[in-house]
Amino acid sequence: DGVLIADIHINFDNNGKIKNDYKINGFIKKAKVDIFKKYDVENLNLLFKIQKNKFFLQDLDAKINQLKFSAPLIEIEKKKDKFKIKGKVITDKKGVNTKTIKDLFKESFKTLKIEDISFNSENKFSLDVNSNFKINNFKLETSLDLNNLKYQNNSSTIKKYLPNFKKFIKLKNHKILINYSKNQLDIKGKGQITIDDKSDKLDYEIIKKNKKYIFNSNINIKNNFLTINAFQYEKKENINSLLSLKGKYKKNKEIELDLVSLKVNNDIFL
Repeated sequence: DGVLIADIHINFDNNGKIKNDYKINGFIKKAKVDIFKKYDVENLNLLFKIQKNKFFLQDLDAKINQLKFSAPLIEIEKKKDKFKIKGKVITDKKGVNTKTIKDLFKESFKTLKIEDISFNSENKFSLDVNSNFKINNFKLETSLDLNNLKYQNNSSTIKKYLPNFKKFIKLKNHKILINYSKNQLDIKGKGQITIDDKSDKLDYEIIKKNKKYIFNSNINIKNNFLTINAFQYEKKENINSLLSLKGKYKKNKEIELDLVSLKVNNDIFL
């Protein structure tokens, strides 16, 4: 559904066949598309240019399952029996809320139990699509500003180090870089973490290669109470400390963390 207007320039050869120098320019306004009965695209607006084996989509904006996004330019090039696609997609925090994200990523939300989320992002991507709609060589570079995230976590590992931890973890003002390519995922981020209404600083890296995860994290704990039972150590509030952890995913999808080092007031404790 929607409006499509195009300017079509076609030349014919002496046999009446269309030459390869054709050009089609136009725009789409307020279009609605149903993709595989899974994604509803609404209020789609864009400019397009079509040449032989090349397609350019410009100034695109739309909603997918109520999630607003825009794309300055998407390039599509046909090579033999596949299409090579690349471009940049931008999401705005004004169009992001918990309901829209739940609708878009239903399976992920079942495990993460996210209560509240707000973010904006820039995503550069490239991929190949064949005639059977099979995707290959997918690559993604994302710069994400996570303004707010609140989720439920009953991790026994967190309670082992932070006894005041109740039920929810809150992340605020996180800068996150995500790089994804075949069989490999690299996530780096840093920002504020709030536990029991007390905020501290957190930086982390998650690396997934094939089916293995590596998790590294540094938590600058000043305002929260910290305890390490193995060493019968307790750090009171308002004392600077840096807790370095590494970990891996367990079968129940909980992160199992091991303590690497602890610094208290710039002195190495262990």
